[in-house]
Amino acid sequence: MERLGWTTTGRKATVGSQHIGKAEVYARSHDDDFRARALAALDRISEIGDESERAETVGALVDALAASRAAEGRPF
Repeated sequence: MERLGWTTTGRKATVGSQHIGKAEVYARSHDDDFRARALAALDRISEIGDESERAETVGALVDALAASRAAEGRPF
């Protein structure tokens, strides 16, 4: 959960499952906005090199992101 930008709240809550009684409560981390960071990185990339270099770089980054998400079993 932490890798996905969530932090623990330090409390547990009832889950309502017959197999699990209570579980840690997580909240979205406000100081680690992944979307904003990703967009900022893409903005920085758009200023590097010429158009063909930028297109190649963006393609490589998107391919790497797709591969890492697939390896983790997450949708792209």
